[in-house]
Amino acid sequence: MTTNPYIVAPFIAWVVAQGLKFTISALKGKLDFRLLFGSGGMPSAHSALVCALAVTALAVSGSESPIFGLTIIFAAIVMYDSFGVRRAAGDQAHAINQIFNQIDRTNQTSPYHHIREVLGHKPSEVFAGAVLGSLIGFLFNFNRLSGVGTFLQGVPEGLEINGYTLFCVLLILAGLAVKLWGVKYKNIVAIKAFTNRLFAALETIGFTIGLLVFAQYEKAAIISYRIWLLLAVVGLGSWSIYIISHYGLQLKPALLEAADKQRKAYWLRSDKKKNKKHH
Repeated sequence: MTTNPYIVAPFIAWVVAQGLKFTISALKGKLDFRLLFGSGGMPSAHSALVCALAVTALAVSGSESPIFGLTIIFAAIVMYDSFGVRRAAGDQAHAINQIFNQIDRTNQTSPYHHIREVLGHKPSEVFAGAVLGSLIGFLFNFNRLSGVGTFLQGVPEGLEINGYTLFCVLLILAGLAVKLWGVKYKNIVAIKAFTNRLFAALETIGFTIGLLVFAQYEKAAIISYRIWLLLAVVGLGSWSIYIISHYGLQLKPALLEAADKQRKAYWLRSDKKKNKKHH
């Protein structure tokens, strides 16, 4: 009996993602069985499904096939919708629920039903779902991806290794730039937390990639394989996305607070100068 790989791998990815949602919520002390089939939460089941589908299309039909192109575009649309349109709809549902909770329900002509608020995802949840789905798609189609192992165990040379070297330098410089920007707002707790964490992520991954590039130049056997450089880049992406999604939302009000303090300080200095002139 044969099975359709385009159905099996994506379905398993969806089941695993929904199970992880329920498990993560249960570990936090909240037993919500709706997470076994509902939308929202960590990781994104939609992202896992479409990424498993895309990897399956790559393995079965090849990178130049129309079906692979379609699955990539489909995955991009679904993931964008997850943290874009659906998340905005969830925010609107939350606002509507708050409005109705403040209204005297005795004046309502029809009963009000609570609207589900968890509809979309944070970027970190979408990224986690994409990684999970890609991994499951890879595992279910490993026998069709024999060339992948050869690629991952290859040693990058020429322009590729020069690209990693440049990327390493840019990461370190970006980390320093973030740290210097944070010094300007060192008295703002939210900005300080954000810049310290992002600086740590950029510098850690930057120096890690630098060491791996050095290992490649020294031909340090297994350590010089391409897979370690790719994992370092993926690590940077996941770490940075988590920091930006978790702490980035606090930046705007923190920056507004800092700007307000600067304006007040400016007017206080101006008033002091005026008072000195009068005296």
